[in-house]
Amino acid sequence: SLAAIAALGAMGDGAAAAPLLTIARSGDPKKARAAICALGDIGAGDALALFRERLFAADDATAAAAARAMGRIGGASALKALIRAAEVGGFATAINATAALAELAPALSGAGKAALASALGDRLGDERPLVRANAAAAAGRAKLGPLTGAITAILAADPSTAARKSAATALARIAASGDTAKAAHEAITTALTAAAHNDPSAEVRAAATAALAGPAKVVPRESWVTFRVIDPDAGAPVAGEAYFVIDADGLVTAFYTDSRGMFSDEAFPAGPYTRAPRP
Repeated sequence: SLAAIAALGAMGDGAAAAPLLTIARSGDPKKARAAICALGDIGAGDALALFRERLFAADDATAAAAARAMGRIGGASALKALIRAAEVGGFATAINATAALAELAPALSGAGKAALASALGDRLGDERPLVRANAAAAAGRAKLGPLTGAITAILAADPSTAARKSAATALARIAASGDTAKAAHEAITTALTAAAHNDPSAEVRAAATAALAGPAKVVPRESWVTFRVIDPDAGAPVAGEAYFVIDADGLVTAFYTDSRGMFSDEAFPAGPYTRAPRP
């Protein structure tokens, strides 16, 4: 049944939305989560109300799937709900909600951009390191100059390698925005130079060095990836486990494997990815 649900999503046919909505509202959490992912894959706008509801489900796996789906098709109308989910959601939910905010960030302006800036100011100090990493990425993509100080502090001293690396990339984007004050621009250059020479992680040093040369291009999220997780000792699928992947575009994606030990995504950036440690 999980394979059939995934196939409906892969077909990209809007006619599949109605039966998928029925499955997503069913009492079977495994099938419901699969249907939510499939609805996100086919871009079913009729499912937004369901995503908004499931975004705050007690089950982190369900809410995390809703965050990915809602961020994919909700647009600016999803902003308020995603900001709230990033604040109060479980580990995977908060990570995916903050990643969705990063994807929405470049298109926001006015009140939406102001709301995002306020929310990200809080998330940059979040106790969860991968949320901080995605928050820094979102601030960079939105070119939020007022958050430069907080992002610089992450680059200088955050214990998370992922967060520091994301901060370096974000600072390059803010510096290149064209409306950064001279003093702020100089502070960014100083922070990046220090990280390029002194950070204990080779990954962060490389990211800071690249950032000094200019902002990285955003990798389009248009590839199809399927992860299958196998326990090498038992030779059996690992079901219902949370995994965290740092994608090629620098965002962190959180997912739970299904009962087959699998996870699929039709909007994954092409290129290298790394597995992040469980928060």
